[in-house]
Amino acid sequence: METPSFRAGEERRILLSDVSFDQWTRFLYDGSMQLKLMVKLQPNPTQAQVLRETMERFNTACNAIADVAFWERTASQVKLHHLVYYDIRQQFGLSAQMAVRAIGKVAEAYKRDKRIQPQFRAHGAIVYETACCPGKGQIGFRS
Repeated sequence: METPSFRAGEERRILLSDVSFDQWTRFLYDGSMQLKLMVKLQPNPTQAQVLRETMERFNTACNAIADVAFWERTASQVKLHHLVYYDIRQQFGLSAQMAVRAIGKVAEAYKRDKRIQPQFRAHGAIVYETACCPGKGQIGFRS
């Protein structure tokens, strides 16, 4: 029997007796990997405004964190977290997860070239997770 595979939207039940140990371990490994999707949101005007404002606050916060990273000459996410976390949350009204994401974004950008201070565009990309989406319960995803 070949290693189990799935098509989009397909569910299968697999009996342990139908799969060899080697296939099962490969299946378990593949089954534990995260699936990341890039999606195009189609929010209504109110949702679009909330998302745009969140994106602008997030990237403005990144620029403020970049000031500290450059001044302190550190690309350490842990050190930046200790230096800016509470101030960034309060000043920009970011959720805990969004603040951590902003610190991580700056740390990664600063690591690339420590001679220059990273600059972030107001509408630069941000990563959304279920835990940090603004307007929880207001933005639905349909397939």
